[in-house]
Amino acid sequence: SRTWRSLTEYERNGALGLGWSQLSWDCWQNHYKGYSWDELEFYGLDFPFLKLGWDQLSWDGIESAPATSKDHSWKDLTPEQRASISELCYFRDNWDGLDMTPNPGQFPFPKVKQRYVAWRSLAGDVRKRARDSLMYNRTTWNLLGSAEIEQRSWEGLTEHQKADAMALGYYRKTWDCFVNHYRAYRWEDLDRVGQDSLQSLGWDEASWEQGSVPPSYNNTWVKLSDQEQSVASVLCFFEDNWDGNNLEIVGIEPIAEDDVSGAAEDGNGPDETIKGGPASSDPPNEDKISEILNQGDGRARAVNSVDMIGTRGVTYAVFGTLIQLLL
Repeated sequence: SRTWRSLTEYERNGALGLGWSQLSWDCWQNHYKGYSWDELEFYGLDFPFLKLGWDQLSWDGIESAPATSKDHSWKDLTPEQRASISELCYFRDNWDGLDMTPNPGQFPFPKVKQRYVAWRSLAGDVRKRARDSLMYNRTTWNLLGSAEIEQRSWEGLTEHQKADAMALGYYRKTWDCFVNHYRAYRWEDLDRVGQDSLQSLGWDEASWEQGSVPPSYNNTWVKLSDQEQSVASVLCFFEDNWDGNNLEIVGIEPIAEDDVSGAAEDGNGPDETIKGGPASSDPPNEDKISEILNQGDGRARAVNSVDMIGTRGVTYAVFGTLIQLLL
């Protein structure tokens, strides 16, 4: 959202080295969103925005933005609207915000594997970032879904937290899907694919806004139907984060030796315990927590219950991206 003029000299030099100029940057990167309405009129750029329903009042935030600004995917735009936004250097992929990150998995976005490495196996600098602004400790890192920070959407993070999250491998889409599972979004901010996926799991608008968790969330992953597992994957769930498994036990994603330098440093101390007992030097048990719990007499209850704290926070719709990825 930054214009060429708002870049630092260092940033401009870097952009120049990548082949950008002020004209190409402001069009292809900023799409003139950082211009004032007076500047748009001066350069004759107000005409395509007027055709999309903008005027000075909506541009300045005094009135609501037109529907075409966020609610219409490329396929919903008329030929005239597409012609107008092409003057602003938009085409289908960047209008819909398609994620071009390589993604060979079954999820809508690539999984950040480092998040599923046990705390004791993380490099010291990684643990420091996770513990600093993101407020993880051994317990909340290893117990998937238990950290307070995971109740926040990307837009609910501070700039410092976003920087540390990016250092861990996250960006807005992967954080909101894999970490938050869109729990901080209002129902109206979820697109059709998101709402359909949640409805398949038993949610509706009222229960989502009230935080009334449907019965499907009481089932472990293996007890979900194939359809429920499929739609849960759209929300970036898989067995271990659905069941809220303990990374010290399941050992989901081993990391290479060169990625664990300093892993024995910067810990939280020997007295800190995790669910299932204190950390041990023994190799982690490869059994899933859901299987261990099911060996008892009582039925295991999934520990991935959706805490709706922050549901009414600042949100941004991203499921339009999922629509394109799933079509």
